[in-house]
Amino acid sequence: MKKVITIICTVLLLFTLFSCVSYEEIKPNESDYATWDGNYIYYGNKRCKTTGEKEETLIEYVDYEEVRYYVEDTIDFCYIDNVIYFIFSANTNNELEEFDSTLFVKYIIKTKNYEVLGVGDKTSYNCIEKKFDDFIYLEVNKGTISSDYLIYDIKNNKSTILSDVTKITFVGDYVVIHIEGMVRYSKYNEFNFVTIDKINKGVIKYSYLEHNNKEYIAITTNNYDTKDLDNNSYKIYDISTNTLYTVVSEDDKKQIEIINDEYFILFTSKDMDYLYGDGCKKEKYEYFLKAENILCKFNFEKMDYEVVYEFEKPNYDYTNGFILDGSYYTEATFVKRGWFIFKGDIKTKNYQLILENNGFRKIKTLPDKPKEDFVDEYRVVYKNLEYYIKTVSYGGILANLSANYLYCYNNETKETTLLQFYTEGSLEDGRYAESLFNSDTVFNIDNILILSY
Repeated sequence: MKKVITIICTVLLLFTLFSCVSYEEIKPNESDYATWDGNYIYYGNKRCKTTGEKEETLIEYVDYEEVRYYVEDTIDFCYIDNVIYFIFSANTNNELEEFDSTLFVKYIIKTKNYEVLGVGDKTSYNCIEKKFDDFIYLEVNKGTISSDYLIYDIKNNKSTILSDVTKITFVGDYVVIHIEGMVRYSKYNEFNFVTIDKINKGVIKYSYLEHNNKEYIAITTNNYDTKDLDNNSYKIYDISTNTLYTVVSEDDKKQIEIINDEYFILFTSKDMDYLYGDGCKKEKYEYFLKAENILCKFNFEKMDYEVVYEFEKPNYDYTNGFILDGSYYTEATFVKRGWFIFKGDIKTKNYQLILENNGFRKIKTLPDKPKEDFVDEYRVVYKNLEYYIKTVSYGGILANLSANYLYCYNNETKETTLLQFYTEGSLEDGRYAESLFNSDTVFNIDNILILSY
C-alpha cells in the first residue's frame, strides 16, 4: 500500500511539473495585434507608440549655462498638465561611468522643449516628495538626520527652500514638518508654518480629518522604539482655532490602533510564549500580542472619546478590523500556548460587533473590506480608452515565466484590442517597447501618461 501511494504521489508531481501552459499556447499570432490607434505612451524619459513601436528617449542631454549635461538616469519624475518634471542624474563628460551632477528639468511634451530649473552635485536633488497642481516638493541636500526641501512654484516659476527638516508629511492640503524640535504645519502653498506641538519620542503618524466642515490634524505617537511600549498618545489639532487637544495621553499607559476617523482601539502590549515543533521536540517562541482591547469612538464636539466596547477575552487581539454597515468586523488573533506533545501556534477567529447594541458574535468569514481610494496598478485611462496590463504565467514550476499583454478597452464600442506582448522567455517574438515592461515601470497614472502627440 505504501508503495502504491508513493507511485501515485510521484505521478501527480510529474503531472504538475510538466503539464503546464507552454509559450506557444500563450503567444499571440500576428493577426491578433491591433493597428496603431494614434496615441503615444510616456513613461519616465521614454516614449513609444501604444503598439510599442518607435521607442525613443525624450531627453538625452541638456545645455545649461554653456555646459552640456549628458543624462545618465531618471531618478524621479511626475506629470502635471501634460508637462513632465524630471530629476536626472547626469555627467559633464559622456565617457564617465558615474554621474557627477543632478538636474531638475521641465519638459513640455507638446513642443518637445525643455527648461533646466536647477543644477547641483550628486546629492543635490534626491526625489520628488509630493506634487500638487501648482507646486512640487523636492527633497534636496539629504543628510543623515535632516534634509532640505525645495518647493517649486509652477505658476510663478520660483522656488522656496525649507532647511533642516527632519520629517515631512502631507495630510489633505497641508504639510506637517519637524524642524528645530517642533511640529509645525502650513497650507502646502502658503508656507506660513504654525507650531502645533513639540516633537515627542517614538513613531509619529499624522492624518487629516474633516467633520462638519471643520478640518483637523490627528497625531498618533507610538513608542515602539522605547522600553515603555504602553506610553503613547493621540492628539487632535483643530485647524480653525489653532487648538491642540489631547485625547489619549501618555499617562494613560495605553497603545493606540486607529480604525478610521472616528474609531480606535486602546490596548496594552503583552509578550506571549508558545511551543512549536513536532512530537516532544519543541522550541519556545515569543509573540507580541496586542492585549486588553477596548474599542473607542472619538467625539468631535467634546474633543474626547467614549468607550464603545471592552472585549471580554484579554489575551485576544481584535485590532485587525474595519467598520462596515454599523458593525465592527475583526480577525482576532490569539496564542495557543501548547503543552508537552501538543504544539502551540498563532490562531485567528472572525467576529462581528454590532455597534448599535454591542451584539458580539463569532462568524465564519469576514465580509469584503471597504475599498479605499487607490491607484489602479495596471490601468490608465485616456479619453474613452482604457489601457491595462494583463500578466499570465507559463512554463510550470521548472520555468516559472511571465508574459505581459497590453490591452486597450474602448468604452464606446465595448471592444478590447491587443497592442503589445512581452515576455523575458522569448524576446525575439512579440511586439513591445522593452523599457515599458522593465521592473522599474509600474503601469498606473503616476508613472504612465497617454496622449495623442
